[in-house]
Amino acid sequence: MKPTLLVVDDVPQIQQYLRHHLERAGYSIFTCSNGQEALDILSQEQVDAVITDLVMPVMDGATLGRSVQKSYGIPVILLTHASNIRPLEESRTLARAEWAGIFTDVVMKPFHFFELQPVIEKAIGTLPIEDLGARPNEEYRDQHSA
Repeated sequence: MKPTLLVVDDVPQIQQYLRHHLERAGYSIFTCSNGQEALDILSQEQVDAVITDLVMPVMDGATLGRSVQKSYGIPVILLTHASNIRPLEESRTLARAEWAGIFTDVVMKPFHFFELQPVIEKAIGTLPIEDLGARPNEEYRDQHSA
C-alpha cells in the first residue's frame, strides 16, 4: 500500500509541483488550500503525513500542526520561507521550542523535490512525535516496504 500524504498550500503551483513529484515517487496525494480544509480531509481519510505551508488564509500551518498532533499524532512537515519564521519567533506567537512539538521537520522555500523527499521518508519511518524514544517504527516499515 502506498503511503498517503496531505499537501496543504494556498499556492496552486506549489500544490501541482508537489503532486507531480510525489505521485511519481509513489505516494498517494490529497491537496487543499488551508488548514480547515486539511482537517476536513483528515477526518475522512487515512493520511500518513501532512506537508503544510505556514502562512495561509482561514487556518495557518502552526494552528493546523497543533491540531494534527493533538488529534492524529502523525508527522507534520512545514514548508515556508525563512522570512515567515522570524516575525513569529520575535513576537513570541510561536516560540522556537514549540516548533519541535508541532513540526517533524522544516523545509525552506524555495526548495527542490530532492531536498524534500528524504525529509518525508524520515518522517513516515518514525513513530509519532509523542514517542520521545524516536526509534524506527518497524511495524510501519514492514507494512510499507517495497
